[in-house]
Amino acid sequence: MDPVLPFDGGPHPADEAPPAVTPVRLTAPQHPCAHCGAPITMTVPRALQTFGVEPGGSPERLRAEFTMFEGWGDPTLCLACRPDSVPPEDAPALKERYRRLQAQAAAAGMPDAPMRWPLFFSADDAGPNVHWHGFRGRILAAQVAGVPSAPDLHVLRVHPTDGGPPLEFLVYETAVWHERIPAALVFPSRPDRGSDQPFHVRGWQHVAHRRDLERLMRGVEVYQAFKSLGGRPAGGPFLNAAEFAMVLKAAIDGLRAQGRPVTQEAVAAHFSDTPPLPRIDARQLRRWISAYFHCPWTTIRGWTEADWDQLIHSGSPTQ
Repeated sequence: MDPVLPFDGGPHPADEAPPAVTPVRLTAPQHPCAHCGAPITMTVPRALQTFGVEPGGSPERLRAEFTMFEGWGDPTLCLACRPDSVPPEDAPALKERYRRLQAQAAAAGMPDAPMRWPLFFSADDAGPNVHWHGFRGRILAAQVAGVPSAPDLHVLRVHPTDGGPPLEFLVYETAVWHERIPAALVFPSRPDRGSDQPFHVRGWQHVAHRRDLERLMRGVEVYQAFKSLGGRPAGGPFLNAAEFAMVLKAAIDGLRAQGRPVTQEAVAAHFSDTPPLPRIDARQLRRWISAYFHCPWTTIRGWTEADWDQLIHSGSPTQ
C-alpha cells in the first residue's frame, strides 16, 4: 500500500470567514533529528488499528496499535536527512512522496511546529457490513499535549498496545476512499474553523460512473465510525472484530461480577442499556457473533482469558 491519496488534484473548498472557535495553544513534544538536530516535522506514515476505548479513563483513550510503513526511511531523522537512510536509487521517489504528503498537510491548514502524523486505517473487509468492504482512510494529525475536550475539536487520544506512553493528536483532516474508486471524501476538522465544516469529494472528475459516486458516499459511515473513537457509529455495527470483542467481553464480565447468568438475552440487554452501544436483541447478537467470529454463541461461552486476549489483539479467535 502506498500511503498517499490515489490522486492530488480536484476541487478544494473555497476559503470562508472562520467562525468563533475554541482557542487552542498547541503544546507539542520536541523531536530533534538524530543526525543534524533539526526539528522533525513529519513522522513516517503508520497504519493504525484500533481496539476500543479503555474503560474508566477520563478523558477517554483509544487502545491502538501503530505499524510503520516500510521503505519510508528512518523515523528518527528529519525530512532533509531521511532520504539518506534508504538506498540511493529510492531516495528521489521518497522525497517526492514526502513532498506530496507535506503539501496535503499544508492544504489542510496544519502548522509546521507540532510533528505531523499521517495515519492510515482500513474498514474490516471481513466484517458484517459489506458496504464498508474496500474502504480505506487517512488522517493528518499533529502530535500535541494538553488539548482541551471541546465539541469543535477533533482530538484523538491513544494508548499504544505495545506499552508505549499515551499519545495525543489534534486531527486536521480525514480522507476516506474506496480502493476501486479514484476519488475520496475529505472531512476537514481545522481547529481554526470549528466543527461545522462540510466535507467535499476530491477527485470526483476521475469517476466515470454515477453508481461509483453513490458507493463512495458510504464512506461517510466509515468516517463517523472512526471518529467516534471506539470505532462504532450510533446504532450500527463495530468497525472490526477486536472492537466488538472488547465490548462483548466487558458485558460478559459485568454479568459475572453481578452473579447473574450469562445468557444471550442478558448480554443483549446490557448493550441496550449502555449508551452509546446500539439497542439489540438476542437474535442480532447471534448474527454479529457469527459475522465477526465465525462461530456460534455456545463456542464463545467456553473461551478462556487467553482466547479473548488472542482475539482482542489479533482480530481473530484462537484456532
